[in-house]
Amino acid sequence: MRNLTWIQGIIVVGVSVGMLGAMSVSASANSQYSAARSNSVRLVWRKSMKQHAYTATQGARYSKHLGVRYSNNDVTPTVTWYTDAHEKLYKKYQGHSTIYYHVKSADGSLQGWIWRGYLKKVNATKNVTTNATIPVTGKTADYDALAKNAILNMGGGAKPDPQTMQMAKSILNKILNSHVHFLTQAEAYPDSSAAANDNDVVLGDVTADNLNTASEKYMFNLLKSYGIDGAGYGAKKADSSFFMLNKMNANDTLHTYFDPSSDFYGQQGLTRKNFFVQAKIGVAMAKGTDGRTAMFAMFRYPAKYAKLVAD
Repeated sequence: MRNLTWIQGIIVVGVSVGMLGAMSVSASANSQYSAARSNSVRLVWRKSMKQHAYTATQGARYSKHLGVRYSNNDVTPTVTWYTDAHEKLYKKYQGHSTIYYHVKSADGSLQGWIWRGYLKKVNATKNVTTNATIPVTGKTADYDALAKNAILNMGGGAKPDPQTMQMAKSILNKILNSHVHFLTQAEAYPDSSAAANDNDVVLGDVTADNLNTASEKYMFNLLKSYGIDGAGYGAKKADSSFFMLNKMNANDTLHTYFDPSSDFYGQQGLTRKNFFVQAKIGVAMAKGTDGRTAMFAMFRYPAKYAKLVAD
């Protein structure tokens, strides 16, 4: 999709991010409506309930009468879900009732109803939320807002996709807690006087045949563990980059690395004004303990873009 000229001082490591393994479920497998499923149950009661914390890796998350399946739960294995309501549904064809809990993620970006049998209670002494393990010196909510605004400022119909935002957080969390050394600009370009004192990190698209450093190998294997098999278009592909910068301007950074390239051309109604409408975009930001701001961004495009965009 993009034809970027990586200027000196920028580490080029292409990270191909698509549907994380946990997200290898195709887009068509999520957010589906089923009238048959909705009609197969009858509401017995629905009530509010106290807040409890759970995780879920099996089953799926639905709308209140199971009509819409928002997502499979293996897509969000690290999310901590907080309850606020429950409902009893009678399954007409099985002849028995079952209980679903209404849950929300900590930041409120994800919600839905999950069968209580799939929910595993979180030990109060063990904080498993994605954000909790990120070494942040500022407020997580502030960085979430910056990330979302940066996406909206892309234009072209760009907007945060809740599932992809959660993916980006999960990946950034693992990167920041990996203890893997990512080359700074100075280390990547030892012969450049301009980069002599530059400790910024920019890790772009990595490929299987171009793994030269420990960080590239780590990133490749990390993404592979999520089912990511390259940059491009389709369910298992995406454009992505990891940054750790002293001065982070999220808006400029996203525009620099994810704008349609100069070779972009539109077909079948695809234009610069709607280029990102069908893209699933996730961006996560945090401030590390060393004072630098970290960001991981991923843009997932439908498979049809392969025929609509010049590489």
